[in-house]
Order: sequence, then structure tokens, then C-alpha cells
Amino acid sequence: MKLINPTHKNITALLILLCSVPPCFLAQTSIHTAASAASFYSEGNMSEANAQYGALLSLEPENKEFQYYYAVTCTADYSLRQEGIDRLNELKGLSGDLIVLNAERLFFLALAYQHKEEFDVAVDFYRSAIGKSGKNDVWVEEAKFRLDQCKAVFDLPTPSVKLTFLSQSPVNLESYFRSIPTGNSHLRLILVPSELRTKLDKKKGWVSPVAFDSEADVLYFSSYGKKGGTGLDIYSSKILLDGSLDTPFRLPDSINSPADDINPVFVKENSTLIFASNRSASLGGFDLFSSETISYGGPFLSAEALPRVWNTASNEYFLFPKNDANLDSELFNGWLLSDRSGEFSAPILYEVAAVAERAEVVEPIINVVEETDSDSPKDSTMETVSVPISVSQISNLSIQVGVFSTAPDLSLLPQGVDYFTKTLPNGLVKLFVGPFEDVVARSDAKSQLISFGLTDVFNVSETPPAEASESIVEASVPRSSGNALSGVMYGVQIAAFSGEPDDLTKEIAGGELFSEQLTNGVKRWYAAVYRDLKSTQAELPELISRGARSDAFMVKLVDGIRVSIVHSSPTPSASQPVDESVVYRVRIASFEKSVSAIDAAALLHLGSLVTVRSVELGGKKIYYSSKSNLTEAEKALRLAKKEGFIKAVIEKIHE
Repeated sequence: MKLINPTHKNITALLILLCSVPPCFLAQTSIHTAASAASFYSEGNMSEANAQYGALLSLEPENKEFQYYYAVTCTADYSLRQEGIDRLNELKGLSGDLIVLNAERLFFLALAYQHKEEFDVAVDFYRSAIGKSGKNDVWVEEAKFRLDQCKAVFDLPTPSVKLTFLSQSPVNLESYFRSIPTGNSHLRLILVPSELRTKLDKKKGWVSPVAFDSEADVLYFSSYGKKGGTGLDIYSSKILLDGSLDTPFRLPDSINSPADDINPVFVKENSTLIFASNRSASLGGFDLFSSETISYGGPFLSAEALPRVWNTASNEYFLFPKNDANLDSELFNGWLLSDRSGEFSAPILYEVAAVAERAEVVEPIINVVEETDSDSPKDSTMETVSVPISVSQISNLSIQVGVFSTAPDLSLLPQGVDYFTKTLPNGLVKLFVGPFEDVVARSDAKSQLISFGLTDVFNVSETPPAEASESIVEASVPRSSGNALSGVMYGVQIAAFSGEPDDLTKEIAGGELFSEQLTNGVKRWYAAVYRDLKSTQAELPELISRGARSDAFMVKLVDGIRVSIVHSSPTPSASQPVDESVVYRVRIASFEKSVSAIDAAALLHLGSLVTVRSVELGGKKIYYSSKSNLTEAEKALRLAKKEGFIKAVIEKIHE
């Protein structure tokens, strides 16, 4: 399990992902960033891949491929990992071209649980993934390796110390050592002298940092050596009397392993060499190990992992002590380089202090006795006052209803639901409904959301942030055409656009139009508004025959605000027969490769006005409006050209 380049922040994922995107998937993507998202994914750039797949998912929430790769990229981030797990659990039983990913899905679930340090769950998923793997799955050996790591964790002792994090700052793996102050230490952090770098080191671009002690006569560093057969190993070189360096010596196998061993620091006060290694004895990725010398300058004892508190299932790359204390004492403090909480495994330099873990005994207080003042006689009355102890805990049973590149339109939600949002570091906005008191309430709400037309809906464990959801306000009271709506009414939504209705829209309505102003500047337009549902339903076929969208739908309004969609199967009016053998659609645009950001934004906006669908023909991605009558197609054509698609045309289809 050697790493090709341990300076990469997530090499394990890179080795897997380079081979895990089937070529056919790239040809099936449908929006402008699909190819680039797959490219970033294959390169191991999970942050950018997550942002792009999130944007794709906001456009095509039902696309299983986008759902899958967005979920996988979420598992690569500390704060998004649980969402990735929830999404991958929702995606069980992939079919079609994605069926080959079913076993890989289990592997990524196992990997995510390992990073969450739920090792018993990870063991089960690794076993399932291996059992269902195919001969071409490149991650199988990795899964077996990590399965052994997870099983070994159960035998580790409970830590006797805990870490206090005094500060933290993002750093670069190639230059992190420059951020560590060494003014109070006898060690200085430098780069390995060029004469100690082998040709292979230079070919691979590897430059080892060195914790240099000017009073010592030995320098420790890591190198690929001449052949690199054992990956990166730890070497020593004696400093001769004239200041030159002796021939490097590879430390024995009591220190080095078949895996990569890097970043050595020799603490002379306790004759201990501290280093990082991704050997099988680690919890996952790189862990910190130490080895003591039997005598000064003598042989080293076998390396052992540092106490459990120092190592996690993430990467621990480097530890630099400030003083000469033992690593398991409460006096230790120094700098730790780890990606345990970094955004998408970005390395963080922590200033840490280790303190002894003390058991905390908490005695519950049942009653508080209030006495009179101290001069009272002994038989004075004493009053026992009961003190109620209330535990206030916010439920984390919530539902995620979408990922958006801008502030989401809350009109997507049924009226009156509780919601909150969270903005990710990459700018994407997640919209949640809840939290709910119990799973039954959440299940009922989920069914309602699905019936309301939402598709990217799944259960999550999330609580509202301490601060209010940003940039989101409830939809305002409708602005109607001179007639305020009050109480419960029913109508047909025939359009949604900004500005005022044109003559065609008024003609389609055939009567009074009512509008509901949304927070994003768009208005919903309703016709055939009555207090009686049957009256509205009777006019729906007439509206469609006059040119309303064929997917126009009935809604329930409360004080002029849409609260639900009323499902119905209208039939054409007898007075206006519809020729079902001839329909029309608008060919909006076609793209051979990726779509520009401007065109993608235009398609997204157009999709809020008319139904936009896409198909792939002959290597091209073609965007169409939905099938409709000629009047609606002409309207869709005008809207498409208004968005800049000047080559859009109407196509006549005989069915």
C-alpha cells in the first residue's frame, strides 16, 4: 500500500477514483459541467468535483449518476460526510449503466464510516463490498487492507490523555513547516540538503523536511532511496567534523515498513524518533509512530503507534514537540499536522496541548434544602424545594430537499413547513425541512414533499444552525390584479415569469388573472380561480385548448398563496377537440461538448418558464421543450429566443 506521492492530500481516494469512472458515463452527462466534474473527480479534486456535481444536481435532481458522484464527493469532506452516507444509503439498488457501481457504493460507505471512526459499521460494509466485488473492481485490495485496519482498532487501549486545540490554520503540505515557530526549540525546520536527495527523489519531486539539531551529529530525513522498492523510508546521515554529510543510511526494519514512512523528528531529551507512516497498523491513512533508541546512537526499538488520542482514521502527517516531555504526559504541547477536520481533507496545522484524562463524577441533585439563617434554633422549620431538571435537546430528524447554487425558492415547499438552510464553503446552499419530533412525523412530511413534486428528497440528521437561515424569506402576500383573494380557493397555474402578462397569456386565461409574487422576482399566474374545485377542474381543459401549457395544473390557494397542488387527469373539452396525432415541440439548442456557463444559466431560467428536456443523439446533447399544441410551442419559441437561443425552431411530430 505504498503511496506514489504522500504529499497529495487524499492519495487513497485518487488511486481509486482514477479508474472508477466508467467511460460510458461521460457520454451520458447532460449539463455544462458534467465532463469537467468527472475530470475533477478522476483527478481526486473532491472539493471542485463536489461543487460541480452539486450544481448539476440542482439542475437535474433525478439524475442518478449525479446523485451518486455528488454523494461520494460528500464523503471526502469532514462536514459533509454524514450527508454522503445518507445519500449513498438512499441509492441502494442502482440499475442500468450504474449497476456496476453497487459494490463500489458499499466500499465508499465503508470508507466514510471508517473516517467517522465507526469501525464496527465499517467492517460490515467492507465485508459486503468485497463479497459483491467483481474481478475488474480496482478498490478491492484497498478494501481488504482497510478491513484489517478496522478490525485491529478494537484491541487498542483507551487513551489516558486528551488533546486541547489552542489554534489551527490551513497550510500547504509542501510548505507547512514554514508556519511552525521554532524560536523556543533547539530544532530548526529546513529542507533536506540537495546532496542527500537521490535521482529518484528528484524525478518524483520529493523534498523531505528535516528537523535539524545544530548540536547533534546526525540528520534524519525520508527518501525513496536509489530504487524506491520500499517506497519512502527514513534515512540518517552523520554530520562530519568538517560539516559535510556522510553517506545516507537507511534505518532498519524496526523503523521502516513496506509502506511510506516520512517526516522524522528526533527528540534527544527522551531519545525518541517520531515519524508518520501509512502502514497497516495505522487507523487509516498516515498515523504517528515512535521508536526509542536503546542507547545514544545505538539501535532503535520496534516502532509503535502513538497513543490513540494522537491518531485518527484521517491523516496525521507530522508532530513537532515544543518541549522534552513524554508524549503521553499532560505537559506535552506542540504542533500537529492533520487533515482530521480539514475541508475536503485539506491539511490543518494545529497547536495542541495534551492533558490527562480524568474521570468526571456527576452526582444528580434531587433536592435542595433551604435553611433559615445560622442563628435559628435547631428545631427551626426547613423547607425542601424540588428542583426540576429539564433536558432540552433539538431533534436532528430532518429532510434535505435540495442543493442549490443560489438562494433556494421557498415556494417549492408546502405552506407552513419548518425549514432551515446551510451554506457550504463552496457556495452551494442546502435546504432542509424539519426538524421533526419523531420518525413518523418525518415520514409523513417526506410523503407530502414527494407528492408536491420534489424529487431530491431524503432523510438526514441535521439541526438548524444557531444563526437564522441566511438570505431566505417566506413568499410575500400575492399581488393580484385588483382583486384580493381570501380564504380557501382553487385555480389553475398557467405560467410563472417575471414582469406582467402579455396579450397571449391574457387570451389564454379568458378571464381574470391572479398573481402570487415570489421572493426571486418571479410571479405565479393563476386563472379559473373559484371556491369550488369542480368549477376549476371544468375549466382546465378549456385553458389547455386555448394554449395553456399541457402540464398546467390545479392548485389550492389560501389567502392567495399556493399551499398545494391538486392532482387531476383532465380530459379535452368536447367543444374544442384536440388532435392527439399531431404535437409540437421546440428544438432549443444542441451542444457537442460542454455547455457554456451563460447557456447553462439561460437553460436553467428557461426551465422555470417552460418544461425543458434533454436527449443525447449522435454524440450531441439536444434540449427540447415538452410536447404541446402549436400555440404553446410558439410561446416556448418566443421565450427561448428571448433567452438568446436564436436558432431555436418548432418541430412538428406525428404520433
